[in-house]
Amino acid sequence: MLKNVQPFVAGYRFGSVAVAHNGNLINYTSLRASLEDTGSIFNTTSDTEVVLHLIAISKARPFFLRIVDACEQLQGAYSMVFLTEDKLVAVRDPHGFRPLVMGRRSNGSIVFASETCALDLIEATYEREVNPGEVLVVDKDGVKSMCLLPHFERKACIFEHIYFAQPNSVVFGRSVYQSRRKYGEILATKAPVDCDVVIAVPDSGMVAALGYAAKAGVPFEQGLIRSHYVGRTFIEPSQKIRDFGVKLKLAPVRAVLEGKRVVVVDDSIVRGTTSSKIVRLLKEAGAKEVHMRIASPPIIGSCYYGVDTPSSEELISNRMTVEEVRDFIGCDSLAFLPFDSLKNMLGEDSNGFCYACFSGNYPVLPRELKVKRVGDFLDDGLNGSVKSIDGAWIQVPKNQTVDMLDGDENWENHRVLANILLSSDYDETNFISIDGAWIQLDGDENLGNHRVLVNILLSSGILISLSVYVYKFVSHLKHQLFDSPFRHHLDAGMHKDIGGDISLGVLGLAHVALALLCTSFVLLLIGQHNALFT
Repeated sequence: MLKNVQPFVAGYRFGSVAVAHNGNLINYTSLRASLEDTGSIFNTTSDTEVVLHLIAISKARPFFLRIVDACEQLQGAYSMVFLTEDKLVAVRDPHGFRPLVMGRRSNGSIVFASETCALDLIEATYEREVNPGEVLVVDKDGVKSMCLLPHFERKACIFEHIYFAQPNSVVFGRSVYQSRRKYGEILATKAPVDCDVVIAVPDSGMVAALGYAAKAGVPFEQGLIRSHYVGRTFIEPSQKIRDFGVKLKLAPVRAVLEGKRVVVVDDSIVRGTTSSKIVRLLKEAGAKEVHMRIASPPIIGSCYYGVDTPSSEELISNRMTVEEVRDFIGCDSLAFLPFDSLKNMLGEDSNGFCYACFSGNYPVLPRELKVKRVGDFLDDGLNGSVKSIDGAWIQVPKNQTVDMLDGDENWENHRVLANILLSSDYDETNFISIDGAWIQLDGDENLGNHRVLVNILLSSGILISLSVYVYKFVSHLKHQLFDSPFRHHLDAGMHKDIGGDISLGVLGLAHVALALLCTSFVLLLIGQHNALFT
């Protein structure tokens, strides 16, 4: 939404302040709730707005100490730049998750950016990184550096070098181009395969593919052409958009692929749906064999520090072995960059990087449940069986109590589609009539009133399951109309001359209406069933 677009500008009693933020605050929910309890009003859903409120209520002086006071309450990743009428302030979180660099233009003005390539665009000279936990204040007197935040072990995000950063940038003191080329060389050494041509999934797999081809002594060709009018597909909100985006984004070159044994180098596999479509595109274009080589270890953990990866349930490598992933995407062989090889390549700097997405070990533990919406299968418009649409499904938790609505003893093997309803005004009484369709969020302590609506989509039992919901709903409605005090109020208002006949007539019509409602609903379900499973 446009209201979440940065920079944010706000006015408070000491003037105006603007802020731009790269990262993610893992304690945002509790901070916002605490501020709202004291009267704060929020205009966005961005965690950045919390920082402005914390600055506004701080009692510290001068202004940069208000920023320090606010940042000491933050947990997670943040590289932020603040601007007032007379100061420019840059601050980086104590772990240094996200990059932040300082540059200087020819006229002496100081600038800050996430990547050095941004400095090149404005003809600024790179000077240095903003250190983790450092606060830099720029005003008419020059640049002042203060390390006022707690100092922790550096944990720079490794995914910046794998995917996020531009190849022409220097991030965390390392050339992104050289890092990615080295990833490809390691893959060629650790996972060789007989092939005729090496191609890349553009653009983020390009440099690693060049490294693979050079090390393997195999020609590099441009076998996939990318449209630059389509963005990154793995962060699109729905599977339907992601799938259509793949078709628009990539086009195979038949002259390069036909009859060839092809090695395809990509930066990562997230859900696996994009990779499966790429493999299919290449084989339809005539590739004899397709061998996938991934320039990163398997992603098994969701990132809480600013990379918008999906929930862990959607990460294919978190649910499947390498061989199962290979079978899912349909390639002839699959290999990932070994985790140990990645750390060895980084040498003495290896301990200064965050590998949570590969290891599941988080430098700052997320203490709040981070709800990430699972893709909506019903709106996908994809072809194939239900089982093939794995990116949109999550497993029922083994320890979750759910009513056996269709009497299925193998309930744990079925998948459910979870639509997260993030509204705080729901409670148990709202759903007394369809309690079988609701489950508590697993391990949820902070979202006590939130529920997950479980739409049971079983190819053999959808009508039975859903008709149970209808039966429960109608039974509850009948109870409210005919077996509750409402019935007595209705009768009391009609007890005069024609009261009995009218009361019975109204109740009779209500029964007929409910019967018609049930019939219409079942017919609708039959139509949905035919649409889904034929």
